[in-house]
Amino acid sequence: MLRSLLTLATLLALGCAAPAPAPPPAPPPETTTPAPPPRATLGQCTTDTDCPGGKVCEGCGGPKECVPGCHQASQCPGGGKCHQVQCIRCPCPGQCEG
Repeated sequence: MLRSLLTLATLLALGCAAPAPAPPPAPPPETTTPAPPPRATLGQCTTDTDCPGGKVCEGCGGPKECVPGCHQASQCPGGGKCHQVQCIRCPCPGQCEG
């Protein structure tokens, strides 16, 4: 009889035990906006205005990049002229003179 009371007490204790805690809820998905595509890689350009002073945007069949030189006189310091030069390699921007 004692054994059956112990068994009954054990079953009741197990049945009354608190259920296992639920796992924490999953975090909500991030709602950040995607970053815009990079405009240009370091040194790459699309127009002369993308380049710092004294450099112009030139390309040779691939991505364009900022290289020293000029395309027009307004890009030369002190009222110099932009002289187009003969080249055997690309890029080949003009050079400021005077």
